[in-house]
Amino acid sequence: MSEPRNINSSASPEISDSAEGIEDFGRGDFNSVMTLVQAYFDGLHQGNVEKLESIFHPDAFLKAPGLRRSLDQWLEAVALSQLSKGRLMISNCYRSKS
Repeated sequence: MSEPRNINSSASPEISDSAEGIEDFGRGDFNSVMTLVQAYFDGLHQGNVEKLESIFHPDAFLKAPGLRRSLDQWLEAVALSQLSKGRLMISNCYRSKS
């Protein structure tokens, strides 16, 4: 019977803790996934439709419990949300000065 393999023995120190338990991921793959996830969160937080559109396949559908949207529908909702957020901020600025 062979000895259990230590999957982190060849991982570099900077990814060994964060990549715990990932067997077949190479360092480049891990960094690519992390870059993609960061772009998703940045795009969503900033309401950056172009950034979000660049990371999804055009035929993607986004699902949540009881909700299913095409990529275009979802991006439109993100854009509208960002517009509403901007209007709320402007509205609050005028209220605070009154």
